[in-house]
Amino acid sequence: VVFFGRKRKGEHTDSTVSDTHSTPPATAATIPIDHELVSRATTLVEQHLATPNYTVERLAQVLCMDRTGLYKKMTAMLGKTPTAFIRGIRVNHAVQLIQTTSLTMTEVAEQSGFSSASYMAKCFQEDLGKNPSELKGNQPKYSVDST
Repeated sequence: VVFFGRKRKGEHTDSTVSDTHSTPPATAATIPIDHELVSRATTLVEQHLATPNYTVERLAQVLCMDRTGLYKKMTAMLGKTPTAFIRGIRVNHAVQLIQTTSLTMTEVAEQSGFSSASYMAKCFQEDLGKNPSELKGNQPKYSVDST
């Protein structure tokens, strides 16, 4: 008998016996999306866009969840981590600012909650495959799906 991953003293487990009660890990396809949670999380992140230190811990706390619970739920529902979720919202906001204002890249980074313009450029490259300066002007609209 196994209790919390440990065997009782003197008992042995047979390594050839498989656990027939195990369930496959949840994936985005098997967990229905909690639209209310996603909407609340999106609203909270958007309210704190200009705060570079708005963290997953703070988001989870306001949503009355622990950090690991939020991580598990978001990765199961959306297929992305809470950090990637927050970053996607920040990138989308930055894209809108770049395409609709004449702000400098440093100002866009500050207003979107990035700690620096170079970090914003790194996030753009990872999420969109483009640099922020490539979006300036009459380029087609880009966005990262935050849901």
